[in-house]
Amino acid sequence: MGRLIEPLTLGYDWEMAVLRKTGESVGEKEVEQLSDVLRRRMPWAQTGTDLELLESRIGCATGFEELLWKSERFDVELGKELAKRGWSLLRGGARPFEREPIGSHIHVGTFHDWRSAARVSNGMAKYVAPFAALMANSPVYRGRS
Repeated sequence: MGRLIEPLTLGYDWEMAVLRKTGESVGEKEVEQLSDVLRRRMPWAQTGTDLELLESRIGCATGFEELLWKSERFDVELGKELAKRGWSLLRGGARPFEREPIGSHIHVGTFHDWRSAARVSNGMAKYVAPFAALMANSPVYRGRS
């Protein structure tokens, strides 16, 4: 039986707030419609929703060049749709009028053994403080920008 997962893959999903000119969310229904448009245009993107947030799911890429191409293509198509509707996007760490965090996470690699996974996990520990600093540097804090 062949491998089900390629040994080197990259991907991410990113929850983003879609906003009206007033700064309020466009709403769950509108985000679902936007997601449907993007998914039809780019089936590989697996775009979805998380409540009223747009979730960009780039899917698995087998290298950085593919990840970059998919990311840029998604941004261009998303930008076109947002401009048509007069909406904007908040890729920050919080919804502007609520106190709930949003963000992203990145998936890197596939591990076939525990020792390799533990080695990479332990190696990433030194980056926890910089990532925490980036998360704390949000343009929005407790509902205020």
